[in-house]
Amino acid sequence: MDDRKIRSLLTVLETGSISSAAEILNGTQSGITQTMNALEAELGFKILYRTNRGVTLTEAGAKILPLLMQLDEDFRALERESREIAAGRGIPIRIGTYSSIANAWLPDILSKYEERHPEISFEIMVSSDKLAKWLSKGKVDMLLADEELGAGFRWFPIMQDEYMAAVPIGSVIAQRSAITEDELQKYPMIVSMMSSYRRYREASGKNEQRVIRVSTDDDTTIIRMVGRGLGVSVIAGLSSEDVPANVRVIPLDPPVYRTIGVALPEQPLQAVKAFADYLVKNERRAMDRPTAR
Repeated sequence: MDDRKIRSLLTVLETGSISSAAEILNGTQSGITQTMNALEAELGFKILYRTNRGVTLTEAGAKILPLLMQLDEDFRALERESREIAAGRGIPIRIGTYSSIANAWLPDILSKYEERHPEISFEIMVSSDKLAKWLSKGKVDMLLADEELGAGFRWFPIMQDEYMAAVPIGSVIAQRSAITEDELQKYPMIVSMMSSYRRYREASGKNEQRVIRVSTDDDTTIIRMVGRGLGVSVIAGLSSEDVPANVRVIPLDPPVYRTIGVALPEQPLQAVKAFADYLVKNERRAMDRPTAR
């Protein structure tokens, strides 16, 4: 039983005739008649007497009328609540992302967006290996992640994030203006087992020699280890903007990038789609990549 049938019945009763109800509902008399017939067939009994003077309720119809009126109110409440949820009011937009994005980029974005839309709230969930699963299972509403994780979803690129070498400030290579990946391999490498850079290295057939493996995607931990002189690393450019004084970040030569963007499910909520559109329109940065330094 759908709301259209119930609403049509209540309009018929309110106006006293099928023809008058058809005018109010922007339908036809035959269409409203078919709707009433379908409702009676679904209920299994007649609810209306129809005469040349109009319509009246049968005894059975009068008995269930209060229930039908309550259903109509419930349907209207459901419609209102659905619109509120779709517009982002009442529940937060759940964003799955990396720690580098959550720490360095997302706070400014959310601050600017909430100034425009104070009715919107957000919930940030940080991971790397679980993000795609979260979006597939509906645990998050959208991802801010790299292109690899965006595969299989609706994907909208936003920016290129350049990987940077992180080296101890007192090391010989700290004074370099750029450094090749092969040169970095001469030093112990601190590698996040969850980073997209590690996946890039594996896909390129490149393997580190002396490695300290860290089971985290939080570049802050890795940067601290570099600062202690335990080795060098390659970190996301977003994480390189606020490093301690005992660490220097150096561009790679040639540069290596990850593409950051928005991944959405096939049917995102209206509020989620609006936020994604805002990101693509207002936060999208130049996508050109220099080939060498």
